Amino acid sequence: MYGDGVADGHAAFDPRLLERHRRASPGEKLAVVARLNRTLIALKEADLGARQPRLHPEQRRKLVRRWWLGAMD
Repeated sequence: MYGDGVADGHAAFDPRLLERHRRASPGEKLAVVARLNRTLIALKEADLGARQPRLHPEQRRKLVRRWWLGAMD
């Protein structure tokens, strides 16, 4: 562990959030993952837009899909 708790898989989260996660149903956990995925995709699209502002939106979406399906950074 490196002092932040992350190295051993126990990030320094509010214990109430951890308890809420433990009690969540599988459907609730899946909904959280879906929201996180949408956020991650939106951030990647914004990054591409900032790096390549002349990129056509459809091409940007295509690159994001390729990135997402390839799990590459």
